[in-house]
Amino acid sequence: MKFPADQQQLRTLSDNDLRLAVETANACRDQTEADTTLSALYSETERRISCSPLDVETVFTLYELLYGGDELSTPSEKQLATLSHAVASIYHNRDRATFADVHRYIAFLFMALLYVPDKKAEIEYEISHIFDTWMAAYIPGTGWPDTDSAETRRRSSTLLASEAYLSYPRYLSARTALTTQ
Repeated sequence: MKFPADQQQLRTLSDNDLRLAVETANACRDQTEADTTLSALYSETERRISCSPLDVETVFTLYELLYGGDELSTPSEKQLATLSHAVASIYHNRDRATFADVHRYIAFLFMALLYVPDKKAEIEYEISHIFDTWMAAYIPGTGWPDTDSAETRRRSSTLLASEAYLSYPRYLSARTALTTQ
C-alpha cells in the first residue's frame, strides 16, 4: 500500500483504508518511515475522534496505532488520555444494538475495563451476561446447536481468549470443556 503523501490525502481515506494503513505501517521494516507514517496516521485518527461521532472501530484503530507496532514503545500521556477518553465516551454513549459483532463488542468491553475503571462492576456484569447466555445453550461435546460451525469456533475462540476472565469458578468447567474438544 502506498501511503498518502499528506494530511489532506489522509482525510480522504475511508475508515477501513485508515485501518489498513495502520496495519501496513505497523508491519513496515523501515523504522523511520514507520514512525513518520504512524505519526501522520495518529494525527488523522485523533482528528476523526475529535470531530465526529465515535465508533468502536476508530477506537480499535487508535489502540492499534499506540500498541500495534513496537511492543517496547510507550504511548505518551496525551495519547493515553485520548484513548481513555474515546473508550469512556463510547462506553457511556453506547447502544449495544449498534455493535453488530458481539465478539468485537466483548473485545471493546475488555478494553473498557482498562480505561473506564469506575464502571468495572457494570462492565463485568455485561460480559458475564453474554457469557452466561452462551453457556446456557452450550452442550458439552457438541458446542452450540443454535449456531453454525463458524460461530461455534468464534465463540470458543472468544471464550478461550478471555481466559483470565473465565478463571472465575462458574466458567471453569466451560473452559475445561472447550480446551478438551
